[in-house]
Amino acid sequence: KAPFAYANASAWAGNNSLSIPSDRTTGWQQGDRIVIAPTGVGAGEERTITTISGVVVNFSVPLSTHHALSPDTPVLVSNMTRNAVVRSSDSSAGQSGKGYVLTMAQHTTGFLVYYGEFAHLGNLANATTGVTVISLGVTVLGENAAAHISSSSFHDGLYGLLVISSTVTVYDSGFHAFGGAGLRLSERSGSPAPPRGFLCDGCAVSNSGLGIVIAEAKDTNIRRSHFFGNAFDGVRLNGPS
Repeated sequence: KAPFAYANASAWAGNNSLSIPSDRTTGWQQGDRIVIAPTGVGAGEERTITTISGVVVNFSVPLSTHHALSPDTPVLVSNMTRNAVVRSSDSSAGQSGKGYVLTMAQHTTGFLVYYGEFAHLGNLANATTGVTVISLGVTVLGENAAAHISSSSFHDGLYGLLVISSTVTVYDSGFHAFGGAGLRLSERSGSPAPPRGFLCDGCAVSNSGLGIVIAEAKDTNIRRSHFFGNAFDGVRLNGPS
């Protein structure tokens, strides 16, 4: 499933459809949850696909704001729905959902995710929140912890992906509706290994906190990625990166 696409034309308030190239909606279907990113000040809009006919993607609830296409500002549409879903049992808790995923795999194929959906994760009572790739800060157990994530979505929680003194590569993935940040890379206290990250063709849209936080990271690269409608910074750099 294509993780996101660009509309062919502006989408105005009152519209209940978008025009998107059909080669960018591969795998999209009725019932999928999409987020239309803002092109100005404000948050994105969530809608549920009702039908797809050629290049036209329809939804029942009309748009509330204008999404104006320009040479400098695309109309980005992110699809957050996947077939394989990892979520908290209590999604009503919003940012205080109690579920989380923890991996300490020390090789790149130890935590390998394609087309996954992670929803309503994050434990406010625990420093390990959201989907976490963590190094224990010691050479034998944690210094080489790594993960590869592709074509996946993270939405609704405290943190989407929290990387602590580890290495992660993320391709074609989206982060939406997080109170802390969609993606955070930070160094564990006392660890000899700063986190390293590579984000390519990703998007962070309408997070009530930050899009991405890079704190005390090393050799972190962001390419061809988009950050729209986040309450604070789209990308925040703290310390050397």
